[in-house]
Amino acid sequence: MMELKNLIDEKNEALYNRVATHFPVQFELNEDWRTDAWTSYIENNVAYIKYCEEEIEHPKAALTHELLYLDLRIKGFNRIFRGISLNKKNQSKIQTLVKCLDYEFRNHRIETIFRELGYTANQFYGDENELSEDYFLDILNEENYSLMSISILYLNFITPFGGWSKMQKERIQEQFDAYQNGNFQTNFQKINQIINEWKTSKGYDATSFFIDFCKNIGLNNTWISYEKTAVDLNETNFPSSGFFIENAFTLKDIQKFYNH
Repeated sequence: MMELKNLIDEKNEALYNRVATHFPVQFELNEDWRTDAWTSYIENNVAYIKYCEEEIEHPKAALTHELLYLDLRIKGFNRIFRGISLNKKNQSKIQTLVKCLDYEFRNHRIETIFRELGYTANQFYGDENELSEDYFLDILNEENYSLMSISILYLNFITPFGGWSKMQKERIQEQFDAYQNGNFQTNFQKINQIINEWKTSKGYDATSFFIDFCKNIGLNNTWISYEKTAVDLNETNFPSSGFFIENAFTLKDIQKFYNH
């Protein structure tokens, strides 16, 4: 069992102290089925960091990126957790999209500090968790993916911690640009623009960037929620606990649409 106190060193001590000045930090064992799973969240004015039971290759880096996630929340980033769309085809993919947006937008914002602290891309994921070039190319050889689905894959591809060589990145990018005869190339270019603007934004509220991303991939008539704990839409502060993509709607509209 690792000694958690030994994971705080000259690289991440100032970051840890910055988080701890806002919230008491509590470490808990993560009982996730993934033995290498680390996660963090703020609840009831306590910052929780859940760590894995088994020794991992880069535990100090794992702690540091969770501290950076917490620091991002303190600075004003609101995480997103679920969504509902008045388009049944989109609804089947909305949870995957929301999870990907929440995760990758955080990664893009913490990348610079993570590297400045002296960590590398492979220390973020661990070598065993990096997606391979073949993984992307195999999917891109299939022609039946929608703009929404392929954009989720693209967001995975442009993660700042992908660890691609220049040649690998060029090969994969070429396949994205050529996908479905290049019909989605301008959408990918817009995604790059949105991410770059988010990374250089002075603020930490990503809502407008999430909305731009969703509009760019053809998602509309959708509500995305900041609520983590609600298990049923009626239990949320709908719609104030989230934001709409394009047109607003009511709970009655949702009930009418899905009961039709």
